[in-house]
Amino acid sequence: MRALRLELIVLLGLVACRSTGGVAPPPLPPRVLDDPLCGPYGCPRTTVLIQSQIVRHTAYLLDHSNHRKTALWVVHHPTRAEVEAEVDGARPKWRSDPNLPPEARAEDDDYRAATDTYDRGHLAPNADFGTKELRKETFFLSNAVPQVSANNQGLWRMLEERVRGWVKARGELWIITGPIYRKSVLAIGPGRVAVPDAMFKILLAQDEAGHTEVLALVAENRPYSAPYDFSALLESVDEVERQTGLNFFPELSAEAERRLESQASELW
Repeated sequence: MRALRLELIVLLGLVACRSTGGVAPPPLPPRVLDDPLCGPYGCPRTTVLIQSQIVRHTAYLLDHSNHRKTALWVVHHPTRAEVEAEVDGARPKWRSDPNLPPEARAEDDDYRAATDTYDRGHLAPNADFGTKELRKETFFLSNAVPQVSANNQGLWRMLEERVRGWVKARGELWIITGPIYRKSVLAIGPGRVAVPDAMFKILLAQDEAGHTEVLALVAENRPYSAPYDFSALLESVDEVERQTGLNFFPELSAEAERRLESQASELW
């Protein structure tokens, strides 16, 4: 099987050379990584061929699409102490991520061109972090997507508040957040930053005995009317994987994967 996969990789490389006048495109970066921030079952992995770059900040990790100029996913691990911390100071300004090449990253000018419709929507929310320095790091544009303003300031903001409540109740969570792109080709700004059709959030909780719970939610990138019904956002992890081309919790056993990922959980 391994030999067959290597043969396929070589064949794809030869096809790429022919289609680009004999010059092979730059190699894709490694997609499999081991980082403790991702939690007990590993970091998300892509199941499709896409040019991206792993970026590690102090307290969150992301896989960044160089084509869409947004993250494929962002993972962070808030604790009860962090979400309960009082952090003073002015709200930081958004800025481009210096870890990404200029041609592959979003710039603030991209969002300024569409501020009447879209916010710079946090993926890892700044209020999940317990110090001024860590919150400042969440204002890199690699940690944002163009999010419909009424969504970002309405349902999504309230969902983030609800999630912090679950962190307080359980002591800690591993949280993976990202965009969902379907057939949309909408983009903003001179850099053409892709606008997602929807957003996902996947939560993993594990107690001291090793009992694991998983919750997956998907919200369309549109306004929602209050009062918000978060139970209507519930999806199975398998469904989010289908829509994103990602494999979440790749180190789960086959039995645990069937139990935790195949059906939508009840709201916590």
